[in-house]
Amino acid sequence: MVNTPPKIEYLKMAEAAKLKGQFQHFDATQRNDKLKECVAIIKRHLPQWAIHVTVDIGEWWRVIAQIPQNAQRSLLHGVLGILLEYVARCLIPSS
Repeated sequence: MVNTPPKIEYLKMAEAAKLKGQFQHFDATQRNDKLKECVAIIKRHLPQWAIHVTVDIGEWWRVIAQIPQNAQRSLLHGVLGILLEYVARCLIPSS
């Protein structure tokens, strides 16, 4: 599907929206048809589950600014670890 003319090497929605990059030689109809093909591929390969996290970036920087710079990465890893542990406990049945 993605190999049907006109071909694209990758999909970036910003390029599709502006008919730039991979979509520079497309007209709007060709772009829409190509996006429908891409959506069909994505739907066939959907993960069984997903995680979505939204962070207020202003609040994140307010909090992170109070932590020494050498500890900031550890904080991020810790937060992600806690989230993944929680997800694992919810999704993986206990024996």
